[in-house]
Amino acid sequence: MESSAEPFSADFPRCEACRDVIGVYEPLVQVFDGLARQTSLAAEPEIECSGAGCYHLGCYRALGAGL
Repeated sequence: MESSAEPFSADFPRCEACRDVIGVYEPLVQVFDGLARQTSLAAEPEIECSGAGCYHLGCYRALGAGL
């Protein structure tokens, strides 16, 4: 069965370090104006990653940045 609909193309937030999608329940680090904070998309679904760096918690720590 062939569908005429366009493929799903939602703009999922991606980690600035590894470029993989950040899952809803994964802890993420949002860096904005040099300040880092930890949250998740489940806790704050309105988070915008454009204009701010968003990272998986592990990727952020691997960069040598503490949190």
